[in-house]
Amino acid sequence: MWLYKQYLQIRPTHFYHRDAVLYPSIPKNSSTIWRNRVFNNKSNIVNIDNLPNIEYAFAIIRNPAERLISGLQEWIKRSKRTETVEQIIDNFDHYAEWDVSVNDLNFYAHIMPQTYFTSEYDFELFEFHNQNSIATHLDKHNIAPKVSDSIKKYIKTPYKTYELVDDPRTIKIIQQYYAKDFDIWKNI
Repeated sequence: MWLYKQYLQIRPTHFYHRDAVLYPSIPKNSSTIWRNRVFNNKSNIVNIDNLPNIEYAFAIIRNPAERLISGLQEWIKRSKRTETVEQIIDNFDHYAEWDVSVNDLNFYAHIMPQTYFTSEYDFELFEFHNQNSIATHLDKHNIAPKVSDSIKKYIKTPYKTYELVDDPRTIKIIQQYYAKDFDIWKNI
């Protein structure tokens, strides 16, 4: 798939390591919070092909329909696009066919299948709306980085309902492009 080629471009900058803990920074899955608060942002990027000692690895997985809608919203905002999310959903096949006018790595990073990231290592998977359990889990196993109570409060993510998440057009896109993500997410 064409998106995998884009993934290979961002791959070197999306895995973080600290104190034997590995984390993939999957866009639209609270990655900024974890990168900034726990992995000191860019200072702990690791080459996934040459890993240091890993004692624990975790990843956050989000409902693929919710993540797609959120990613499209962010791309429209950052790129100052005139299209609406609904217009992109209606024409997703056009966007999914390597449209040169969309040649924007930021766009691709936010819509790449989560399985590209999670297939790189044996990650323990956590559901996006249950991130406090990650902090508790890391603390319970006494694995650095320690996650303070203030971070536990910070990562409480309110459940956002997007009208298009359950829309048949979105579901069709998920079935066509994100079926593996959906299977992983529903089995967490």
